[in-house]
Amino acid sequence: FEFMKQWNRIRRTARECGIKIIGDMPIYAAHDSVDVWAAPGQFLLDEKYMPTVVAGCPPDGFSADGQLWGNPLYDWDYMEKDGYSWWIQRIKYLCGVYDVLRIDHFRGLESYFSVPADEKTAENGKWVKGPGMKLLDAISAKLGEIDVIAEDLGVITDDVRALLKESGFPKSAIRCGADVVIQSTHKTLPALTQTALLHVNKDYKYKEKVRKYLTMFQTSSPSYVLMASIDQAMHWYMEEGREVYKEYCSSLKK
Repeated sequence: FEFMKQWNRIRRTARECGIKIIGDMPIYAAHDSVDVWAAPGQFLLDEKYMPTVVAGCPPDGFSADGQLWGNPLYDWDYMEKDGYSWWIQRIKYLCGVYDVLRIDHFRGLESYFSVPADEKTAENGKWVKGPGMKLLDAISAKLGEIDVIAEDLGVITDDVRALLKESGFPKSAIRCGADVVIQSTHKTLPALTQTALLHVNKDYKYKEKVRKYLTMFQTSSPSYVLMASIDQAMHWYMEEGREVYKEYCSSLKK
């Protein structure tokens, strides 16, 4: 509660300076999370509330056994009958915490990799069709237009590309070749698990002040600066960012 008061003050200051903060939304919930505990019917669980199938990704060049994430998978049939209320509530809440949502593993909404819960690796998993635009249309119908970035890393098929195109969401990648450029993800550097994005003035002077403190990758394009983590961003704000913000905001009034 106290944290949210402080967080909302930071967001207000950021908005006053034309800054938007991106929040990374995992596609799945942990088995021991309050999400699963409060709504077990939304997940594929047995009578003892244990997962019958879990999330992962197939074997590839990085792992011969694939990746066994272990998250319980959604009961998409139940969710559709329920009008996707769980997802709508989740997105609505997060839109009040962040300005832009990055949906991690967006491709899992088109098709997801399902692994029997008793498996020790992901080798024997299989691809299963996800809700696709049915979910996105339901969210849009209830919440209207929201700012979303779709992560498009992983096994990207023509069907996933079609969903990305139909959704209209910008996609993300590492540093280049995408609508939104980010420095890293939890997949490439685990330490960078939460990110904040500063959309700063194109004036090189202000970009350099932020980059110098954060020791960011030196480039003049695009006019976005990625902070390494929320923790680092808040530290920067408290130490010297406040004065940079004031100076930047004053420059906009000239």
